Amino acid sequence: MVHRPEVGRIAVIGHRKLEVSPSLVTAVDAALDRARTLCGSPERIELLSPLADGSDRLVAAAALEHADTSLIAVLPLPKNDYLQDFTTPDSRAEFEGLLARAARVETPPSSRERTRAYAAVGRDIVDRCDVLVALWDGRPPRGVGGTGETVDYARRVGRPIVWVALDDDGSARLKELR
Repeated sequence: MVHRPEVGRIAVIGHRKLEVSPSLVTAVDAALDRARTLCGSPERIELLSPLADGSDRLVAAAALEHADTSLIAVLPLPKNDYLQDFTTPDSRAEFEGLLARAARVETPPSSRERTRAYAAVGRDIVDRCDVLVALWDGRPPRGVGGTGETVDYARRVGRPIVWVALDDDGSARLKELR
């Protein structure tokens, strides 16, 4: 008899600015299915997400469509400080809506400097997950705390990565990184 783990932890990281296309939605669903399999098809999933604009929220919303999935919001900064990063009322409302659906909200100790806080939360969720889902254009890191840097860290520590490759034309496809 094959043992199914009780809980699988999937973390999400990705670009804030993205064009939501049918291929992206399909790739995100496939990425979540693949990540679940890589976790050993557990009884339930915890999705670790910073809930930033774009990728984090797209994946969180898709994951919450599954009854066996709970959202763990891992914020890089205290909530009121983090809210300043969301410049539109729609963005703030979307953040608040997903935050209200979270089973737990955490704010790890972090730097007061924003970029370092983002880098710290990226490392934190990678350290705690079984699989990382990355919505990423594949380009090298362009600064501290970004998607590329977090993907590099996940690779260094040997975390399985399900990569939703984002193309310049708005299309997306599923890949895996080791």
